[in-house]
Amino acid sequence: MTIEDFSSISFGICIKIGNDIIHNKIPIDNSVKETLVDMRNSFSDSYDSIPDEPEQFSPIEKYSSVEKLSVSLNQDYLASINDLFHHQNPPLNNIDLSEYLPFVDYYFAEFIHNNGAKTIGVKRPNQFKALLKKRIVRLWNDTLQAVEDDV
Repeated sequence: MTIEDFSSISFGICIKIGNDIIHNKIPIDNSVKETLVDMRNSFSDSYDSIPDEPEQFSPIEKYSSVEKLSVSLNQDYLASINDLFHHQNPPLNNIDLSEYLPFVDYYFAEFIHNNGAKTIGVKRPNQFKALLKKRIVRLWNDTLQAVEDDV
């Protein structure tokens, strides 16, 4: 899929401070949207290439680094993601990311396909940083952008 296949692509963070959970979307430019679509496509290709039927995920099990798993959003420990997927349209905020980095529970990307289908990808902070690899981003004019320069 390409960026043109989606009517909306957004990026955000889930901040958890004590028992308070706050979702915020962060303004992004097309370079970040393209990176998110690449990450989505890479995951889908990898997942679809596993021939097995998905196994039901259990948080108490230990899994290898590559397995085909599925889980229902109706699990108590996924309440925040379930709420994000079904009930929330988080606000688009220009927030000071450096202030909230210690409290980021997960990053999320929301893809609204041109046909109306919705997909949300979620990554823990350390997993997301690993996926970015050489894709460096910066906050410029209150918008998250990919750095295209040689670094």
